[in-house]
Amino acid sequence: EEEKKEMKMHVIYGFSDVEKETWVSKEAREIILNHHERMDGSGYPMHITGDRMRIGTKIVAVCDAFDRKVYGNLSMPMKVHEAIEYIVAQAGTKFDMTVVKIFNESIAAYPNGSTVLTSEGEVGVVVRQNKEMPTRPILRMISNKQGEKYQGVVEKDLVKELSLFIKDTID
Repeated sequence: EEEKKEMKMHVIYGFSDVEKETWVSKEAREIILNHHERMDGSGYPMHITGDRMRIGTKIVAVCDAFDRKVYGNLSMPMKVHEAIEYIVAQAGTKFDMTVVKIFNESIAAYPNGSTVLTSEGEVGVVVRQNKEMPTRPILRMISNKQGEKYQGVVEKDLVKELSLFIKDTID
């Protein structure tokens, strides 16, 4: 608990370090201070609400939360798609709805090169993204549900294969 309390002080320390620096804009100083604030007032250090947060702070709050979830700062790391789901689930409550919408459209839930398990029990690798549908990439299939390797190149576009879903990623 003491360590968490001290960790939360980093926003105060960071702001204090640049408060009088003329080369750091007012907006940047505000982001340094408020990037852990949340729309519903549950953040820190001042528990401000979304109506008092500038757009830059709202953007950095989403990016910081995503980074902390993926890399496991003070918690177990999540897979990228799980961290995205966490952010999306908090849209309108903790995070600005518009910022989350743009974030969700801008990030690959399953980055190229990710090995995935499908709802059919197949294994594939993400080879390309579908820009309009970031949770529905194009897969190059490796093995079928019996674990047998595919002969030749078999690709499945999840935008076209509507009944096929990614169940999980494989490390």
